[in-house]
Amino acid sequence: MSPDQISAKLREHLEAQLSDPQGRVHVETMLSALGALAGFGCQAAVREAVKAGRINPKGALVEVTTNDGGTYYFGDQINQPLLEAQISVWKLIAGAAQHAGAKDLPDIIEIVRHVSATVGGGGFGVLRVDPKNQPHEAPIDALKKHWQGCYALITSLPRDPLMTGWYFAGA
Repeated sequence: MSPDQISAKLREHLEAQLSDPQGRVHVETMLSALGALAGFGCQAAVREAVKAGRINPKGALVEVTTNDGGTYYFGDQINQPLLEAQISVWKLIAGAAQHAGAKDLPDIIEIVRHVSATVGGGGFGVLRVDPKNQPHEAPIDALKKHWQGCYALITSLPRDPLMTGWYFAGA
């Protein structure tokens, strides 16, 4: 099954979860959920690669426990599929935005700095967009609500586990 086909199945699955009774989907909620799922998908890909012996477990995931008791994971192995690889979640999303006519893209370095500075605090995961464009559920809530179903779907399909985050970005 091609990556585009897997992404399409994820999109259909999530649209069904997020649709109102009239079948409409709030675009901002869908995009926010896909972003959270794509980021966590990169973490899942690293875990699967470690388990399969495809990458060295030492330093693959850097665990950070915050003052509020939360546990978060960072590291170069997550940053590769998320931001830095020739094909990355960021590049897929930015390319799609440009294809749709976007002229200016957000500063990804500033976004990464903001996330790193707010992790474990009240500003973490709060989208900095106009109030009228806020999603109906916070990214972390979308992740908690939709990850299991989406992950069960993609693990039932023939796929490359290292592309887990990319499948969500392509949706």
